Amino acid sequence: MSRGSLFLFLSLLSPLSPALAAPDEPARIVSMNICTDQLLLRVVEPGRIVSLSYLSADPAYSPLAQQAENFALNHGQAEEIIALAPDLVLTSQFSASFTAALLERRGYHVERFGFAATLDGAAEQISALGALTGRTAQAAALRDTLQSGVAASVARLRPLLDTERAVFLSNNGFVYGSGTLQDSFLQSLGLVNVASELGLSGPAPLSLEALLAAKPTLVFTPPVNSLDAQLAHPLLRHPLWRRLGGQVRRVALEERWFDCAGPEILRAYAALERELLP
Repeated sequence: MSRGSLFLFLSLLSPLSPALAAPDEPARIVSMNICTDQLLLRVVEPGRIVSLSYLSADPAYSPLAQQAENFALNHGQAEEIIALAPDLVLTSQFSASFTAALLERRGYHVERFGFAATLDGAAEQISALGALTGRTAQAAALRDTLQSGVAASVARLRPLLDTERAVFLSNNGFVYGSGTLQDSFLQSLGLVNVASELGLSGPAPLSLEALLAAKPTLVFTPPVNSLDAQLAHPLLRHPLWRRLGGQVRRVALEERWFDCAGPEILRAYAALERELLP
């Protein structure tokens, strides 16, 4: 038995920890998910953040990696979270579920955040975090920054894009249908999401033939990078795109801007403005 497993085994044999009711301003907050990491860093003062998920310090995944390096990092393991003695644990509905359930059984206050698939949902999650941490004013300021930034970009872009047909085309021929942040982004600009129109929901595969039959005029793809030759991008590299010429416009948007519902999506609007506006 490993040292970590022994620690967890012994802790489970010990008397149940007293319920740690969350006060208005919990003093020791742990996040086990990269999306709750980002919200926490933007809303709560550093002195109350005990630990973040290890991905938050990786610049390949996190836009706040440099900031996250100043905190202890966790891998979502029950024994390391218990050792931190948190009074609030943040995670997602889809990660570290075993650890979250164990912590709840032992009386810790765990809050699971779902993935916000709409811009309104992103704003609601920011407000929810503010209420949990007693930082309602700071959360309101961040929410207003997100909403006002989106509104300003939409006002400039929508007249150019309204009713055009668009699609997010990702690696391996995957597109993003209804129930995704990408779909909400397209809707905000008055664009018709051809993936949603075809009845697709979430990320889903779409053949090149079906995609062309849907006649998009705007295709969002990940930026080209040095690893493309090693990855499966058959649709993105297909010679047909060159033959279509001016019929279909391709715009590069970073997929990670849509990984967590929050202020990072403003980067997508800004990139589209740089592409379409003088």
